[in-house]
Amino acid sequence: MSEFSNYLKERRLEKNITLRKMAKDLEISVSYLSDIESGHKMAPNSKEDKYKNLIDQMATYLELSEDEREKLVMLADKDLIDRGHMSNDITSYIGQTPLASVALRKAKESNLTDEDWKKIINNMDK
Repeated sequence: MSEFSNYLKERRLEKNITLRKMAKDLEISVSYLSDIESGHKMAPNSKEDKYKNLIDQMATYLELSEDEREKLVMLADKDLIDRGHMSNDITSYIGQTPLASVALRKAKESNLTDEDWKKIINNMDK
């Protein structure tokens, strides 16, 4: 089971929502949602039109706070990366913003740590 799978399932159970109800309300199959929560399927990828906004829909449906929503998205991205994929919104942004590629390459060459990235993110938030 991935961290994303666990986190999604925990949030659903906290709200006392059944798998069947959530799947029905989100208009996805119970088996698909079950496979996501059990880790048999990776986090929904925005590349697939059918599931383009599913993570956002899940966060809204579960009434997640902004921090919880951010964590869900982060864990979904991590799940995709762990399985050799990248979220389409990120690849699309990099494709549309050439300097983003340069910045990421420089970050890689500099071996930026999570702490370094936190500082960068904090600066962006200001």
